Amino acid sequence: VEEEPAPVPAPVEEEPAPVPAPVEEEPAPAPAPAPVEQEPAAAPAPIEEQPAHDPIDQSLVQLMDAFKVGNIAKVTVLEAKGLIPGNPQGSSDPYVVVALGEQEKKTTAKKSTLEPKWTETFTFDILDLEAKSLKFTVMDRDNKSADNCLGTTTFDISSLLFTKREKPTLKLTGDKAAQAVMSKYKSKNKSFKQKTFGNLKIQVEIVAPEP
Repeated sequence: VEEEPAPVPAPVEEEPAPVPAPVEEEPAPAPAPAPVEQEPAAAPAPIEEQPAHDPIDQSLVQLMDAFKVGNIAKVTVLEAKGLIPGNPQGSSDPYVVVALGEQEKKTTAKKSTLEPKWTETFTFDILDLEAKSLKFTVMDRDNKSADNCLGTTTFDISSLLFTKREKPTLKLTGDKAAQAVMSKYKSKNKSFKQKTFGNLKIQVEIVAPEP
């Protein structure tokens, strides 16, 4: 008996191996941004120091406050030296008349001296800015006739600083009356060679009125 050949098994079709899914590459990280160079902070502008008050400016302030209506000129007549003789004996009995505008004050008379010392103080109200000068007239007291003028001088108070005392020595000049006194004395005393009328020392300041 012929054996039938065993049936040939059908070829098994191999399923193709699955194609692996493409691997998605992660994008490379973006390059870090370049560092931004910061401009250096501007240095703060130097603070300008306010200049200290100029003493001249301060003086101007004091000047503006001083010579004005309502304030007071305080005057002290201190002494005189080198006065001319007012009588034949070669001496004088001097006193001083101090005036500011229409206001007038007098010192006491000193007996028989050409170098009197007074240290007498007077006050004058500043009433008129046109009256800027103190006028000083040195007189010789005469009991038998009119008093004689021995010399005059002035002092401008408009430039005084407030409450600052000044102690000027003022040169006396001879008006006609004083020149006549000198000439009269020289005519009787030929050895008298003095040509000047002496000087007067004062103290003056401007102050505020008392409340």
